[in-house]
Amino acid sequence: MSVGKKIKVLDSSFDHDWLQELLTETEKTWSRKDFELKLELVKSYSNDVVTILPTSKGTSYVPDDNNRLIYLSTTTDRLLIKRIFVHEFGHVLGFPDCYIEFFDDSKKELIYYEIPKLNTNIMCSLKEGVQVPDEY
Repeated sequence: MSVGKKIKVLDSSFDHDWLQELLTETEKTWSRKDFELKLELVKSYSNDVVTILPTSKGTSYVPDDNNRLIYLSTTTDRLLIKRIFVHEFGHVLGFPDCYIEFFDDSKKELIYYEIPKLNTNIMCSLKEGVQVPDEY
C-alpha cells in the first residue's frame, strides 16, 4: 500500500513551465515505491500553500520559522537549481540539513562542509546523483 502526500504550491514569481519542471523533478526525487509526493500548482494563496520566491542572493533557503516559504536563488545554473530546489523542498517536508556551514569573513562567502564526504543524501550534498535515503 502506497502512502501519499499532496502539497499545494503557489503558481507565481517564476515562469510557469520552469516551475512545473522543478515540481516534476521534486515529485520524482521524493517519491518512493511506498510513498508518492504530489505537488499541485494553485493560483491563490492560503495558509497551506508553499510559496517560492526568487532571490538574487547566492543562497537558496527555507526560513527556520516558516517551512511554507522557499527563497530560490536565480543566480545559479538551471541544473544545479533543480537539485537545490529538491533539497529545499526537503525542508518543507520537515527534513534538516546534514552539512555544516559558516561564513568566511576573509572570503566574504558561505562555506559548506559535507558530512561524510561520500554522502549521497540530498539533504547533505548537492552533488550530481544524490538522492533521498530509503529511511526517510
